[in-house]
Amino acid sequence: GFESFGPAPRFVLDGDALRFEDLDHPNAREAFRVTSLPAPGWIHRNSTLYYFFNTYLYQRLAAERIRAFRDARLAAVPPDQQMELYRRIVLRLQEICRARGLPLLVVFVHQRNDVTERPASPYTAVAASFEAAGIRTLDLFEPLRQQEATGQTPFYRTDPHWNVVGHQKVSEWLTEPVKRLLDDR
Repeated sequence: GFESFGPAPRFVLDGDALRFEDLDHPNAREAFRVTSLPAPGWIHRNSTLYYFFNTYLYQRLAAERIRAFRDARLAAVPPDQQMELYRRIVLRLQEICRARGLPLLVVFVHQRNDVTERPASPYTAVAASFEAAGIRTLDLFEPLRQQEATGQTPFYRTDPHWNVVGHQKVSEWLTEPVKRLLDDR
């Protein structure tokens, strides 16, 4: 299950603990091979031309194989275990922040397909568990859905990420919660 979930560097569940896997882990090397144009390592790190060909040509031509690889990795770990991993990481982050006297706000962000295809945020239960543990949360599901409905979409037309409108709106939605968080310190 978790030994093949997500790209490295990453955390994986290890009993009741978290274990960190770095970029030298075999799963990371496998993911890199699947998603990158074969070339010597120094080209990967230093070539703008390689970046262009890999990003705009190779990955588009190999999109189906890359998507199948990603889907197989995600399917190997049930969603409840994925959420448990995420919950443990955030709880650990809360411990670190508290020890340093820093506030923590977990913001749940969404891509276009989340807000257009789902009836509700997939993070409602985990957000409630964080709030019960004293971790403040902000779920952007409804604000993004409402913004999408206005016709001024917060997403790129052909890409699931936020566009200029999306970034502007998210900065507006974050302003007050972050101010309150800092004022409460």
